[in-house]
Amino acid sequence: MKIGIFFGDNDFGITIREFLKLFENSSYNHHNMNNLTLDERFTKERIAFLFNNSATTLYYIKQNGFCYNLDINYNTNNYLKIDKSDVYINEEVDKMLKKDNDACFHFIEIK
Repeated sequence: MKIGIFFGDNDFGITIREFLKLFENSSYNHHNMNNLTLDERFTKERIAFLFNNSATTLYYIKQNGFCYNLDINYNTNNYLKIDKSDVYINEEVDKMLKKDNDACFHFIEIK
């Protein structure tokens, strides 16, 4: 399964790539309690929800190294948001890879 995210500001590529890496060793990959396929577990809505709730933390820890005062940059939390329309799955990822996305598209393939 391929999961991709388009975020229109290429300055946040590290944050997006770090978020996608979380899926590689996710317990979703190891536990299938409800006999769900990866497509059923990794929906666009779930991926957007998880990104929106973790992106600011990933940005501060993985990308900016706490260079900025967290209190001053409260707008980062509002800025690092995606919608389900920014999430691409499987064949949609392949189509996006054929476009020039100005380094704003990142993806991961999980098995």
